[in-house]
Formats: sequence, structure tokens, C-alpha cells
Amino acid sequence: MKYNYWIIIIAIIITGSGQIYGTSTDISHNSTPFPLIQADDCTALIDSFQLVYKNSIQALIKEYRAFSKNNENAKADSVIHEVDLIYIHFKKRFNHTCPIYDISYLEKFFYPYAAFSFYIHAEERTVLFDEMKTIIETCEAAQEEESFLFMVNMKAIYHLRMNEYTQMKELLERGLKVAESDVEKHLQKTSLLRNNYIIYFMFMNLREQALVEALKNDHMFEKYGIPNLGHFIKNLCFMAESYISLDMPEELNKTLERLKFYCETETTLKDNENCILEEFYFISAVKNRQFLSADSILNSGFKEKISPESYDIKMSLVRLHLALNRYDEAEAVIEDLKATFDQYKVEETHQYRLNLLKLQLELETAKDKTLTNTKSLKEIEYAFLANVYNVFNEAPHQQFGIIKPMRSLAWSLLNQFWASENQEIKQIVYNLNTNIKKLTPSFLKKRNAILSALDAENDIKENENLRADLAQRFAKAQKSPLADHLIKQQLMDSIILVEKSIQSAFVKNLKYTIPSVSASLIQKQLKNDQLFLEFLQDNNRESKDSSLYMVIISNQNFEIKKIDDRAMTISDKINFTNDSEYNQRWYAYFFGSIRHLLQGKKEIFVVSDGVINRCPLEILSPDGTRKNCLINNCEFTYFNSSKSFVEQASGKNEVQKILAIGGIQYDCTTDSQNQQHQLALRKGGDDLVYLPGTLTEVKKIKDRYSDEVALLTGCEATKANFLTQINDTTFSTIHISTHGIIYKDTIFSEQDYLYLHAGNKAFLALANGINGYLSAYEITNQNLQHVKLAYLSACSSGLGPQMVGNGLFSIGEAFYAAGADKVIYSLWDISDDFAVKFTDKFYENLQSSASITTAFHKTQKYFSNNYPPVLWSSFRLME
Repeated sequence: MKYNYWIIIIAIIITGSGQIYGTSTDISHNSTPFPLIQADDCTALIDSFQLVYKNSIQALIKEYRAFSKNNENAKADSVIHEVDLIYIHFKKRFNHTCPIYDISYLEKFFYPYAAFSFYIHAEERTVLFDEMKTIIETCEAAQEEESFLFMVNMKAIYHLRMNEYTQMKELLERGLKVAESDVEKHLQKTSLLRNNYIIYFMFMNLREQALVEALKNDHMFEKYGIPNLGHFIKNLCFMAESYISLDMPEELNKTLERLKFYCETETTLKDNENCILEEFYFISAVKNRQFLSADSILNSGFKEKISPESYDIKMSLVRLHLALNRYDEAEAVIEDLKATFDQYKVEETHQYRLNLLKLQLELETAKDKTLTNTKSLKEIEYAFLANVYNVFNEAPHQQFGIIKPMRSLAWSLLNQFWASENQEIKQIVYNLNTNIKKLTPSFLKKRNAILSALDAENDIKENENLRADLAQRFAKAQKSPLADHLIKQQLMDSIILVEKSIQSAFVKNLKYTIPSVSASLIQKQLKNDQLFLEFLQDNNRESKDSSLYMVIISNQNFEIKKIDDRAMTISDKINFTNDSEYNQRWYAYFFGSIRHLLQGKKEIFVVSDGVINRCPLEILSPDGTRKNCLINNCEFTYFNSSKSFVEQASGKNEVQKILAIGGIQYDCTTDSQNQQHQLALRKGGDDLVYLPGTLTEVKKIKDRYSDEVALLTGCEATKANFLTQINDTTFSTIHISTHGIIYKDTIFSEQDYLYLHAGNKAFLALANGINGYLSAYEITNQNLQHVKLAYLSACSSGLGPQMVGNGLFSIGEAFYAAGADKVIYSLWDISDDFAVKFTDKFYENLQSSASITTAFHKTQKYFSNNYPPVLWSSFRLME
């Protein structure tokens, strides 16, 4: 609740409570503020400093704050000069007298000195950080564990203050490794480290992980006792906030009862800031939109208890004032928060600033109804894009926790301003939404390339091998209905631990800028005969606000259209591919109001989302007839994201060498090839039927390209052989003809919506039945930077579970995330016979075409003239 920087540093690092400032005394400026006490040993010197600190420094800093608040800059500078002199004098004496790993020196001198330097002399932070790093390394080398852990806690919080989340996390994990090796010995420091680790997770919006760490602390206190009551109470507060965030009212009430018991029975906790239980009830009421209840709490004495630096409480206060139309009060709290941020030099791009900007924007629109001033939105865009970098600090299975609130903010702004008459406003809200989209696949493409280039001494290979083994066992357990839930959870936990180790190696080598995309940048890349369409859809189609937005960009125009997507459904029996009325209706949804923009357009670039992941726009027709389908007038090219469109590679995509897998024998104990399956679909199930067309398909590729093709067929097409072959960098194309398997029966709860779970719901079937299932998650951990094309001739290989900010996580998406430039996949079940025809025609066109894209367009056009759309429109090329 109170995660402002000043309170964190004072309350957590030192004792869990207390203030740095004491009672003011009469100080005569421009005179020696303290006697030059001569001390011959470290202990005496520390004692003399403590005396001066209590009698002089605390009072001076209090005066400094008063002068600063009144803008009396000359007087404030004079006070700072005096404090500087005191610290410089003592630091020189300490350097000659005390070893830097002496815990008394660190706690009683270096800490207040560092806090003063950090907040008052911001320009010297780099020097301070270097000094702290030296102390930490010295303590570690000298095996002074207590001093080491103290410094780790302090430096970690300073990293937080600087928005340096990666450094904060790495340092805390380094400290926890030492502390947890002997918890009983380092009980107090362990609880501090975990508290700061919880703060990290909360700043990253990883609420579930924050709760896990808080519960670890709680169990530790139960087992070993409470080393510090302040730390214990702080931890209960962390638990309470986590329960509020995760909507767990029963657990919240139990925790608040515990807090109430200690706060009322422990005399040392009288007036402790963490014992103000009203704040939890207040914030919970605001979160649950119980505004009258929250207002009652506020006016029952809680208002007077709110600390000036209690950022989260004040933000809830702004939300309350907005809800009750008290705009002047809301504006006053916003201005107060801004002043506090400025006073404590909170970074412009920090999450707190971003949240405050959002509240300011809500206030402006509530007062004026129509937003005309773009200043707040521009500030949000700047802070938002800076915070995208934080996503890359986390392993992929944790990124959803950071992406989700950013996606929610971007989506809410799109809902508010999509119809604004101000083009700049509309473009900003589009930029926000498109830049948060598909971050995980973009991250994986870069991560695999970096990891493969790291030295073996980083233990990367060992961790990757362990992850591969665990992933295979987890995928197998996911497919087995008899698998024990506890075993699956243990495997998941093991994978997460390995992922953390791999991620640590990655972030140390993260030396690239996350590219940002804008509407204006896209416009610059478009020619007169080209049109760019991006679809943005909310994940919750049951919501009354559920909408599908279509962003239309040409080199001269920018528009956003809103489409009611609740009437748009796709079934296997009636859909746009086989029902002319339905087809015509969908054309009207998307293109009815922009037909004028289609005039003269030869190429349409599409970034899909939501329902468009299963809708090939090229088959839509204004009158529902095949002869007037859009494919007859222009070419459609689908991109994974706006980023992939902006960064698209130019030039010829040559096929150098092909790895082709087909004719797979799923049960190697029988002669499956002699079985007849004339109506076979490339669709997986409990019993995998042999697909004779897949063997024909890969043999045709072999006949066409001869020695440039390596075949894996029959019982040789195992998962192990496949994974070995695809890492051969001489293969530019991977072609897979087999069953695609999608498990749709599992409904994810929000906290289970992890990258790992989604990646183990989509599979390709290889040899040896269930042991040959290759999961999307396993594919993403391969480095396929050398692959120009992955051709997935398998049913529904473009479908999978929905993921926050990442759309559908399919087998096709997995190959793209692993590094493949282009992926061909299917949007629904395809027949064995037609798949052979389509594939053969594609490779025929590829031999004579300038690019993979051109070859695919030619193939689609050929079949559109001779076959029904339900067959050929299932195939999609994603770039």
C-alpha cells in the first residue's frame, strides 16, 4: 500500500519502522556544527558520528525540507553544504579506521550517508552505486554474510528507485541464495530480502508471485519465530494487498483479523503506519466500486491518517473523487501527488507516474467529456513505451502478469477515444495497443538467438537440456488424463526454476532496443496501391463492452472502425466459407463502410486478432458470390504484428535445403501404412490414423528439389530425430505433414494463464504415438533463426489457447516465435488429399517465383478459380 521510496527505505531496510528525521535543534549556520571528536578506533568513531547525527544532521535535514518546500533555495543549499561537510569529515576518518565490511559502520554511518547522497545529490548516483558494488563484493569475498545481506537489501531498493528492475531482481536473488542457505542464522535479513522481492513483483504487477513470497515469509515466521515485529506486520500487509488485488475476500478478512490482533495487543505497534487497517478496507471498497462505503471510511477519521507519501492510497482517493464527481478534490490530490513525485525525484517513466497520468486523463475527460488536449496522452505514450522494456526482464511464462495491466490500460483508452475527431488522439491510442501486442513472440525470437551465442561457462546448455527434459515430461503429463495433478504441478514448478536461471543469463546480455511502432511509421512504408488493416479485440467476448476494432491505414489516411463482434460466430456447419448470406454479412461488417478505400488497392496487409484469426478476409464478397471475392481484386498478406510488418525483410527468400517430414507411422508396433483411410483428416485425436497423403506430399517435394531435400518418414520421424535435424542451420525450410492436435477442454483461471500452460495445449504428432507429441512450448525453445519458411501441413495448426496480449498461441505461432521468418499453417481441419494438391502447387510456384509470398498468393489464386473456399482458404501465410 505504501510503496513510496522514502518509506520503503526507512521502514524496510533498517528496522521496519521509524523516521530518519528527529526533533529540530537550534543550528547556527556557517559555523562548525559539531565538535571534532578524536576517535582512535572504529567503535568510538561510530559512537561519535551517532551523537552528531542525532544532535545535528537530523535537524539540518529537517530544515532543508522546510526551506525546499517554501522555495527558499539559497537557504536550502546552505544547509546541504553544512551536511556535506559533516559527512565528508567522517567519511575520511572512517576510511582510515573502519573496514568497509564492518556491520556497525554500514548500518550506522554508510546507510544514512548513502540515503543522503542518493536523494540530495542525484548526479552522483553512479559513483554511489559503484561504491556499493565494491562493498558488496568485499563483504562476499570476506564471507561477512550479515554485512553482505544488509548491503544487498539497501542497493536493491536504490535500483527500484532508479527503475532498474532487472538489477534489483538479480541482486535480491543473489542475496536470497545466501540467506536461505541458513535461514535460522539470517532470519531477519531473509525476511527483509523477501519483502523487497515482494515489492519487485508488485511493481511488475506479478501479484501471484508476490503472494507466494509473502506466504513463504509467513511460514518462515511460524517455523522459526518473529525476529522483528515490524517486518512481520509489513509482511501481513503485503498478504492483505495481494488478496485485494487477486479478489480473495475470505483470505483478506483472515489476514486483517491477524493484523488487528497484533496491532491491538502489541504496545510497540501503537501508531505504527502498518496498523492503520482502514486503508485496506478503503482501497478494497474503491476497487470493488463501493464508493459510498469508501467515502464513509474516509470521513470517519481515516483521511487524517493518510501519509503524504502514501501513493496507492492517494490514487484510490482520486478514483473515489472521480466516481462521486468531486473533480476539484480529485485535481487537488493529483497535483499533490505530482509535487511529491517531483520532491522525491521519481523517474518520469515510472509506473506510478503512468498510473497518475491515466487518472489525470480520466479527470480531463470527465470534466470536458471530449478530450481536446493531447498532452496527457502523449505523456502516457512515452511512459508506456518505456515500461514495455520491463516485460523483457521476465521469463516468458511470467510476462503475462506485466502485459495484462498494460493491455487493459491501452484497451480502455481505445474504448474511450477511438471515435475522437482529433486524429492525433486516435493515433496515440492505436500506438499504445499495437505496441503491447505480441510482445512474447517478439521476445522469444530475440532471446533464443542471444542464448545460443552465449558461452558454455554460463551453464546455459545444462539448463536448456534440463528444461527440454522437464518440458517433454510435462507435455506428456498434460496429455494423460490419469496423470496426477501434484506431479504436473511439481514439473511446472521445476520448469519455472530452470526458466529463471536461463532468464538471468539472458538479461545480462540484453543489449538491444525494443522497437516501437506508430501509425505514422506504418504510413511511410505504404504505397498508393497498398492498405494496412490491423484488428484489435478484447479477450472477453462475454463482456458488454466486447468489441472488435479495425484500424485502417493508407499512406494518406488513418481511421478506426468499431465492429460489434458478438454477432460474429464461426461453426463447422455454417460459416462464411459455405454460406453466401453469411459471407456477404461479414463483408458488410468489415468493408461495407470503407469500400471507397479499397478502390485501386492491389495489396492489403493484415494483422489479425480475435475472430480474424479464423477468418480469411480474402474470401469475403459484397454479394456473397465466389466470382466477386476480394482475392480476385487484390492480394492479402498476413503479418504476426505491426512490428513484423515494419521490420519485414526484403528480397528473395530462396529455398536452399528442405527438411520434409511426412508418412509418419504413429504406432510402430503395427503396419499402419497398409490400413485404408480414404477420408482421413489431418486432425489428431486419441487414435492417430495413418495419413497416406503425407508420404505422397513429402515425396513430391523430394522429386521436385532432389538432393536439396532430407526426408524423415515412418518410424524414423521421431521427436528426437526431428529436434536434432531442425537445429541444422543448413535447412532454410521445414515442411511437416502430420496431425495437428489442439486440446480445448481446459478452461484457464487467470492465475493459471501461463505461457507454459498455453504452450502445452497445441501439438504436432510425430512417430511413436503419445511419446511423439511435440508441444508448442517445446518448439518455442528452439533457435530457428536460420529458417526462412516453416510449412505446417496439419489440421488447425494456426489455432490454440487465447493468451493475454498474444492472441492465439498455436503451433504456427510457436515456430514464428522460435525464429522462423514465415509460417504457413491451417485455420481448420484439412483433408489429406487436398493438402497434397495445395502443397505441390505451392512448391511448383516457389521454383519460379521471386519470393515465398508471391508463390503463396499464386497458389491461393489458382485454387480459388477451381475449388471451393472451404478447402484452399484454410491455409494462411504469416510473416
